[in-house]
Amino acid sequence: MEFYGDNEIAAVRMIADRVRETDDYEYDGWSPEEILDPTRKSYIFDNSLSFLNPIYCRKGAAKINDLDRSLGLRKLLKNYPPFIHIEGYESDDSSRAENEWIEGIEKATESLNISTQRGFGWQNQYSNCERVLKPISLLKLQDQRSSLTAEIIDSDQVHGKSNHTIAKILFIQNEGRIAPYKTKAFVRSVRELLIDKCGYDFVYGHSANCDQLDHQHNSLGTDKRFDNHHNFSLTIDSKQHAFAVSNLCHFWNLMGFMVTPSPENENDLAVSLMSAEYKKFLLNLAPELWGQVFDYNKSAKQK
Repeated sequence: MEFYGDNEIAAVRMIADRVRETDDYEYDGWSPEEILDPTRKSYIFDNSLSFLNPIYCRKGAAKINDLDRSLGLRKLLKNYPPFIHIEGYESDDSSRAENEWIEGIEKATESLNISTQRGFGWQNQYSNCERVLKPISLLKLQDQRSSLTAEIIDSDQVHGKSNHTIAKILFIQNEGRIAPYKTKAFVRSVRELLIDKCGYDFVYGHSANCDQLDHQHNSLGTDKRFDNHHNFSLTIDSKQHAFAVSNLCHFWNLMGFMVTPSPENENDLAVSLMSAEYKKFLLNLAPELWGQVFDYNKSAKQK
């Protein structure tokens, strides 16, 4: 039985590789080996029955057939969050994706202390009932005065066209010594480049919540970046929505980013930069929500 088509193989392998790097070594009950070869999966488990037998927690095991395997895998491929796989920078593949947005940024860096490198990657996503790869172009910004770099992408490539110009920051990395003042200056330069010179309305990214093998951190001693620093709550329609702000998320707030609700996940936080016009747009769109967000950012730097 064929569980996925030839055009899905590369995307499925990427998912299995990411699951292999997780502490649980599984996603939705599937191991990397089972994702690659569903015939290896013989049982599904109902952990809700584990209280019946605390010694053997996977008491509710049921044998499955090929139809169950196929339906289970399709569900996994549909529900696995879309992600970006970075192939590299200055590669032969960098011209395969649309680069018009890159050319505008490259021209704007001429008056700043920033150099650029073009890159190439894939958007791994579920589309038209298939798990597929979409080629995307990337750009790395290198601060010429420090070891700081930022890897960015135009949001239209992964989220489609919108009424506003949006860029996503994939990573900001410092390969040298910890340098808060240089980091703050670099964030100001990124804002000047993308918001002031290139006319982006909104620039956002997500604070890391786990180590990245290809983006090593330079924390000294005990790494507490992902520990909770404080909680942030929003009250909308008399309902409270609470968010945990990690030490790393708070650090980016101190470096010049705002902490805002994520445009990708309502239960997550992003760090962002925005133009004055876009800030007015958000206040008009949802004054109760964004009034609280902006008030929080005014006071958060004192925490």
